Amino acid sequence: KGNLFDHAQNGCIIHSANRQGKMRSGFAKEFRERFPEAFVRYVKDIENGLGMGGVSIYTSGNLVLCSLIGQEKYGYDGTKYTSYDFIDMGLRNIFYEYPDQPMHMPKIGSALGGGDWLVIEQIIISAARKVGYNHDNITIYWI
Repeated sequence: KGNLFDHAQNGCIIHSANRQGKMRSGFAKEFRERFPEAFVRYVKDIENGLGMGGVSIYTSGNLVLCSLIGQEKYGYDGTKYTSYDFIDMGLRNIFYEYPDQPMHMPKIGSALGGGDWLVIEQIIISAARKVGYNHDNITIYWI
């Protein structure tokens, strides 16, 4: 569904971030540019020991900005950096903490994270079901 940043007016924006404290490319770069305060929070959370599967949360107006630590590193070499288990863990926590909020996300973990989108899509649906979140309230965007 188009560009997330043009459509998400409220609820949670979720993206998969690395544990390096960097958002230099892909969706994360635009996230960082649009929400610099969320980036600062993410870096502080990493410095304070936020681990894999953890989520850095920053609220901006009607949006809850969620940087889910789903990969230790990232790259352009086709390697699978994304951890499916940690994506599942982080999503379950977000869905549980924000049960009444719509969720907006790009195809998390599949670009620079190297994960298989078809696998991740099933993880998203499964994680929602595990905590009783209505997966019909999740919108996936091309960017």
